[in-house]
Amino acid sequence: MPVFNVIPASAGLHPPQYDPEDLRIFEFARMDREMAREMGQNSQRRNKKSVIGTALANMSTPRLLILVSGVLVLVGGLLALRFPVFLTDFDQWGFQINCGSGFGSDWTQAATADSAGTRFVQQCHAAIAMRRAWAVPVVVAGALLLGALLLTPTRRHSPNTVTARDIPPVRMSWSSSSRMLPESS
Repeated sequence: MPVFNVIPASAGLHPPQYDPEDLRIFEFARMDREMAREMGQNSQRRNKKSVIGTALANMSTPRLLILVSGVLVLVGGLLALRFPVFLTDFDQWGFQINCGSGFGSDWTQAATADSAGTRFVQQCHAAIAMRRAWAVPVVVAGALLLGALLLTPTRRHSPNTVTARDIPPVRMSWSSSSRMLPESS
């Protein structure tokens, strides 16, 4: 707990001031800032953190839409492969039969419930094949959208090209003499 020295006010004009004796808790943060400033690490650290933000801010609208849709399609396809595949039937204990996921098959529950000749293992094969048949192309489509961004270069403006940033803003002002006033009758 810091200790404060009370400095009495002279002639009662000012309230007493508190002078903390121990400010070592702030010394480390101050030294880190000074060292970073001297070494130039602060600007480098800030530049490394803002590279992705700068890239997104400088990206054109169509490229940004392609990026967002590609990420959404890719993540959606991977999640579809990750979620478990169930049959609509139930085993002898009343549990829905789990066949595994699009990444890996697990037919132990189907094989155990298949003792009555219901062909649950073949149904699991078909259900997982169906999940992979539509989820893998979705993942590939998302990867192709993201790959198209990497392969297609950004448009560079030639020095002679005039962009919207180069055009100065136009300020319109109306003088009173140029206004058309309705004639009185």
